[in-house]
Amino acid sequence: MFALLSLALAAAPAVPPPPAAPPPEKDAVEPGKLTVLTDGKQHYLAFDPQGAYQGPAYYGDAKSLWRIRSYGGGASGTEQFNMVLWDPRVDRRNGAPSFDFKDGKYSVTCGDKTTDLVKASEAEHNDLRTKANFYKPRWTRRPYRLARDDAGTYYFVDCFRDERGGDCKVDGRDWRLWVGQRGKLKLQAMKNVVNDSVGEIFSSVAGDMRMVINANEPTPSDSPRQYKWVSGKSEKKLTVVPIEDNAVMVYTSLGVYDRERLGTPCDDLM
Repeated sequence: MFALLSLALAAAPAVPPPPAAPPPEKDAVEPGKLTVLTDGKQHYLAFDPQGAYQGPAYYGDAKSLWRIRSYGGGASGTEQFNMVLWDPRVDRRNGAPSFDFKDGKYSVTCGDKTTDLVKASEAEHNDLRTKANFYKPRWTRRPYRLARDDAGTYYFVDCFRDERGGDCKVDGRDWRLWVGQRGKLKLQAMKNVVNDSVGEIFSSVAGDMRMVINANEPTPSDSPRQYKWVSGKSEKKLTVVPIEDNAVMVYTSLGVYDRERLGTPCDDLM
């Protein structure tokens, strides 16, 4: 009995650890031109006052600051400005996360919480300008596909993000497949990935997540994709879950990214 158990354990494929994040890339910035703000708790936001809401702006601690992704904003002369921040953990129905300057005061808003910021001391300014590293955006993943079966098991695929366009890198590196109940998804040991004009197959030791287009009956470009989960001889039809409509869930309660730092002020101020 012990020998059989040992043999079964030895034959079981080991699930690899998540791929290591790529090393951070330093950003081309002149720290001496930045204004440094703090919440008084060793969190810092540095921005170019000449660019105001257009950036660049960085967030982090005394050692490492990461460029903040933003999606627009506006200004009224030099009296006030608003920079809309990228942070999919914040439900935008309650207002977009933002970095603001109004009535001579700076603040960051993440959901229903607003945190006042003040200019850092001269010593803190000098330390950050001379000792801290300023990096390109910290977050390098992109959710790619999400589906679930009728029993509530989710199937999630993500990839490395192409910083220029935000899409998956064209070389197809590092596709990851996660499977499980919400909050309990497990990284699968990948065997193969097919991604071409006639479909997608994300093949793992546990099974395959497939979307195949019949060449004789091509799927219209505006029709919903149909996925299925294939394990051995069994197949389950999957319901596609739009990532754009479920971004908050994907980045929080789904359980894949909930402990990750995205490199935004809302890492600490939400």
